Amino acid sequence: NMALTRLGPNQSVNLASNVTGTLPAANLPTGTVIQVVGDENAVVSDYTGTEGTEYDITESGTWETSITMKQGNKLFMTFHLNTSKDSEDANYLIRPKFKVDSGSYGDIANPASSGSRRSCMIGGARAYDTGGMFINPIAGNFLWTPTISGSTGVVTVKFVLVQTAGGNRRVYINYSHNTTDESMNGVCFCNLMEIEA
Repeated sequence: NMALTRLGPNQSVNLASNVTGTLPAANLPTGTVIQVVGDENAVVSDYTGTEGTEYDITESGTWETSITMKQGNKLFMTFHLNTSKDSEDANYLIRPKFKVDSGSYGDIANPASSGSRRSCMIGGARAYDTGGMFINPIAGNFLWTPTISGSTGVVTVKFVLVQTAGGNRRVYINYSHNTTDESMNGVCFCNLMEIEA
């Protein structure tokens, strides 16, 4: 055991000379963030969803966030959505999708199917609230390398909502069904970061 020594106001000690060995390598992602693009959607909307049908989450038209990036670079996305339902008791999930330039939208992630379960990248909510005041935040992030054919391309992200309960049930975005002071309005956002490969 080493004795502790109290230093006076004009004394110092060289701690580096007392440290030996090497620190473990950190398992940190590599690459430099080149640019960040952010977009928010404060528009309230609702969808009376037929079971299994995808509905684009809208702003004025489909809510899309775009970034122009170099071929081979990675794209890191963070997002937050505010979802809600009423006494119809909808069950729903969110699928982020992306396209490059004027191509078709595809899924950002493709989860494996299992039994009768539906695939989704994030979300799925059936928190029971008959009063229509509950807001369920759905948030996530994902890192991937979009396939870009030229030296640069415009990558656009959108979000679709799928109502998975039987019949037609309503899902709300950015607000809760009830209008009392216990209810809420919210803002969705999506951030895209280009990371140098």
